[in-house]
Amino acid sequence: MDLTECRRQIDEIDRELTQLLEQRLHLVAQVAGYKKAQHMEIFDPRREAAVLKRIAALANNGELAPYLQNIYRCIMAESKNYEAEKMEDIWVTK
Repeated sequence: MDLTECRRQIDEIDRELTQLLEQRLHLVAQVAGYKKAQHMEIFDPRREAAVLKRIAALANNGELAPYLQNIYRCIMAESKNYEAEKMEDIWVTK
């Protein structure tokens, strides 16, 4: 496969990932509303550890598992940032 074709496929995967990440963030906003109503903390270390373990188990190529976990650490960090923002918005609007 040549470079142009590799990049075309990467661009398509990026498009799909963006759509999925938008869906994920929509759900994060819903979680923020629930946590706000229940007076829960944003960070749940047990949940985060479980997600990272599950991601490693989902990897078809075990060699890639640490890289996927690092990507998910970034996703979860931004999700927590977004969740905090949404919780503040919920507080301000009520």
